[in-house]
Amino acid sequence: MKRTLNLVLIMCTVLWIGGCGVFVNKQEKLFNNENRLLESGDSFTFENKVGEISSKEADFKFSGFSGVFTVWKINSQNNETITIKIEGSINRGKFKLIQTTEDHQLSTIWIGDKEGNITLEIPKGKSALKWVGKKAAGKIKLQFDPPQGLVADPQTDLFEGGFFEDE
Repeated sequence: MKRTLNLVLIMCTVLWIGGCGVFVNKQEKLFNNENRLLESGDSFTFENKVGEISSKEADFKFSGFSGVFTVWKINSQNNETITIKIEGSINRGKFKLIQTTEDHQLSTIWIGDKEGNITLEIPKGKSALKWVGKKAAGKIKLQFDPPQGLVADPQTDLFEGGFFEDE
């Protein structure tokens, strides 16, 4: 009886550890999967995260980030050119900021190696700005002033129970 119980416990432990490893590996594999990054659904894991996101700013510190997270869903009445101020640094792993459009275009905007202003073309219609990570740790701060006719819906559900008012 004791031997059977030990065998069951060992099997459960192996399955649990193996299952968690498969889940994390799935998140890590998203980093270079352009087809998956163009999809609308997010899939991510974090070890730690703190910050806030509004329609004009995202200020965020994190560790153990793997997967894809949509920061802003954007709807623009016209083709627009915006300037995004980016501050941040990535201490570990891989991290990038990407733009996706409804006509299935993907552009990498920032890969964590410089700060400053980035000029970004926003097409008429729907698009998104997303964080993509692979075992990443660091901080990032994004700021921009949406022109009239451009709505940036922040994804505030990243912070459990948190709701951040637009400024």
